[in-house]
Amino acid sequence: MTPGEWVSRDDREVIRKVFRDRMKERLALTDQQAWQIQALSNSQRDQARADIQALCEARVEMRGLLDQQRSDPVALKSAAERVKALQWKLLDRRLDTVVALRSQLTPEQWAKWLELRKGRGHHWGG
Repeated sequence: MTPGEWVSRDDREVIRKVFRDRMKERLALTDQQAWQIQALSNSQRDQARADIQALCEARVEMRGLLDQQRSDPVALKSAAERVKALQWKLLDRRLDTVVALRSQLTPEQWAKWLELRKGRGHHWGG
């Protein structure tokens, strides 16, 4: 594990495999579907990593400016705009991922996916 990690890379890969296997079983995915969805997931995760890091940094900067009684309002507004832009970018990426996932599933599999998400308390609003 690298400093600051709670879970090692090997552990994350095992967790991904368990998730992938459960999803394949519960949705009755073909091997091809499972492979395509895994590739999609890997690609999206890799692309989002830098944006998530930038969002965290922008939030820290904004929080620091908010905490200062005499911070420059223009700097605060600029920091807030960076946070909003990164949040929208991540939302757009998430929507793209859902559309791509949906295109890989049959209507029955998609309905089952929605049912499984509801059971876990997920909703599209984040």
